[in-house]
Parts: sequence; C-alpha cells; structure tokens
Amino acid sequence: MAISRRLRRIYDRPLWVPRYLLWGVGPYLLLAGIGLAQLPRPLSATLIAIIALAAGMNAAAYYAEQTKPRWDDAAIYLRGRVGARDLIVVNSNAARDVLSVYAVKSKLDLSKIVTADKFVHHVGDTGAKRIWAVYGRTGYSQLPIEAAYIKALGLVGIPCVRKTFGTDIIALRFDPMGGQCAKGEFSGPQARQYKLL
Repeated sequence: MAISRRLRRIYDRPLWVPRYLLWGVGPYLLLAGIGLAQLPRPLSATLIAIIALAAGMNAAAYYAEQTKPRWDDAAIYLRGRVGARDLIVVNSNAARDVLSVYAVKSKLDLSKIVTADKFVHHVGDTGAKRIWAVYGRTGYSQLPIEAAYIKALGLVGIPCVRKTFGTDIIALRFDPMGGQCAKGEFSGPQARQYKLL
C-alpha cells in the first residue's frame, strides 16, 4: 500500500519540464539537419513535412493546456473589484510576490496585499470592510484545501464571491463588517461547505 502511494506521487508530478530540455534543442536540430541532408531530396522533403506536422500537433496540445497559474487574470479581476477599505490575503510569500508583479502591471494597490500569517496575527484590527482570500499554486507547491485555508484565516460564514482563475487560483470575498452579499452571488453545493466551518 505504501509503495503504491509513493509511486502515485511520482507519476502525479512531472519530473521533466520543457525548459529543462530546451538546451538540447539546438544540437538536436543541427544533427537532424545533417542527417536529412544526407538523404535523397524527395525523401528528405517528405520527412521534413512529417516532422513539421508532428511538431505542430505537439505544440497545439501544449499551448491548449494551462501550463502556469493565471495570477495575471487574478490581478486584473481584483483591480476592478477591490475597494478602498478592502484587504487581499494570499496564502504564502511566494503567492504575494507573484501577485505583486502582476498587480504593478494592472495598477492594483500593493499595500492591500498581505500574507495569511500576518493577517491571522492582526485579524481583529485590520479595519478592512471586505476580505479577499486569494490562494493559489506557485511553482510546484501544493494548494491547501479551500475550507481548511479559510478556517485557518479565522473567517466564518459563506463568501459572497468565489471566482476561479484557471485550475490553480481561487479568490473568495468575505464581508466581515456585516455587509450583505447581493442575492445569489454565491450559492449552491459549493456554498454549503462553508456552513460546516
């Protein structure tokens, strides 16, 4: 049982990322060109067409997938919604750093972004009207479980807004000062999990 869990962990995470293999592309193409030059013209033209088609199919599959967390989309979304007395709480220093880069580009106020550990120590005296709990993956880090992350922050109740960006980033808006959520902003099965907190 333990061995199968270890093997599953190995296969769940990619061991090779394209950037690790990028250095080998130049020599590979040089050797492939030398090999193709040795073949008769009609055969080399056919092989070049097949290689180009295979490379195009490979590239299409790669670019169709989400290959990085969409912190840029999160920053743009927050810029238009974070008010003067709102606070953005991110799950780690790395998440703060990445969001800050995109915050500068999208003109989001950097002073509103704090890490979860600082927020937990000052949860009572933030004076924030609304709390945006934003968490997501940076690098190869694992995402915390959503309900556990919210509980660790000390936020209670059902969030007014839950927005996902790609598959790795979630933003939740809480109104701790007693503000009312617009009717139907966040409801359904996902909202029910917060009643357990």
